[in-house]
Amino acid sequence: MGGPFTVVFEKLPFLKDFEFEVNPVAFSIFGRNIAWYGILICIGIIVSYFYASGRFKKEGLKTDDLLDYCLFAVPIGIIGARAFYVITDLKSFKTFGDMVAIWNGGLAITGGIVFGAITLLIVAKVKKHNPLIVLDAIAPGVILAQAIGRWGNFFNGEVFGVETSLPFAMTLSDGIIVHSNVHPLFLYECFFNVAGFIIMHILYKRKKYNGQIVFFYFAWYGLIRAWLETLRDPEYKMKSVLFGGMFSQNVCLIGGILGLVLFILGFILKKKKVWVFAAEPFAIKQAAPDEEASADSEESEKAEDGEESEKTEETKETEEKKTVPYDSGADEQPENDPDAPADETTEDTEEDEEGDDDAGNS
Repeated sequence: MGGPFTVVFEKLPFLKDFEFEVNPVAFSIFGRNIAWYGILICIGIIVSYFYASGRFKKEGLKTDDLLDYCLFAVPIGIIGARAFYVITDLKSFKTFGDMVAIWNGGLAITGGIVFGAITLLIVAKVKKHNPLIVLDAIAPGVILAQAIGRWGNFFNGEVFGVETSLPFAMTLSDGIIVHSNVHPLFLYECFFNVAGFIIMHILYKRKKYNGQIVFFYFAWYGLIRAWLETLRDPEYKMKSVLFGGMFSQNVCLIGGILGLVLFILGFILKKKKVWVFAAEPFAIKQAAPDEEASADSEESEKAEDGEESEKTEETKETEEKKTVPYDSGADEQPENDPDAPADETTEDTEEDEEGDDDAGNS
């Protein structure tokens, strides 16, 4: 709305008597207004970071790695969000300074998603991480951050639809402009984003292949956002010469269909054992199978050679003990002891000789 305004939900029995006064500005510092929109986006980024940090630990990644991803993806995502917004309304920006003045409002979440995702893929490539595991870990936190950020649109009095007779229709007025009984699209998207987060959180524990979570994110958010764009007030639709004039809606539709196709295709590629889709929770790229096999074989050969050499040495020692050199002195007969008694055979010979002598003398 541009300034303070009022919101009334006159068709809801328990809220019809309440008039909510909303101010887009939360507070001021040194003359600079700090908007609720920016505060809620920052809160969403922080919540997303803490959720992703838990997933990173379970995937074997470090918190430092997540910081690296955030340091690149967040600022580049903001640049992309601003770029998409400027593209859809070039006539409203007279100078380059006007184009970069994001503090004056104007970000397109579709641009943030596209630029952020591309940045994450590049950083994963540099770090040699499985990109699908990284995107799976970050995606649930992103959609939760989007749910929080949509309330920034409420405080700005924007992202509403055409008139409706539904009971949760809202009326906005700043005293001059009145939007009566319109769809609260920010509330719809917040609800679907929270529902998507819950589904992704549950699905994560049962995921069958890497990439399943991020593909579901693109399918879920893209198709729902494309549908919500049909309810949006034509005056506030993001238009461009690209994609037939309906820029945001068609970008989301393409992204949603692509995500759905990849979500289904992932099951097929997983069965074919494509590495990047493997379900094992490893994030750091492993060595090629041939290299691993050769390395393992070399190690096993070395171990076997070591064992064989040890066995050979033990065998030699055993044989040396068994085959002791022959000692001739050990087996020689002892010399005749002069004091030992004469052998019986010797005595008998001497007696026979004496008998012969006696016979000769006689």
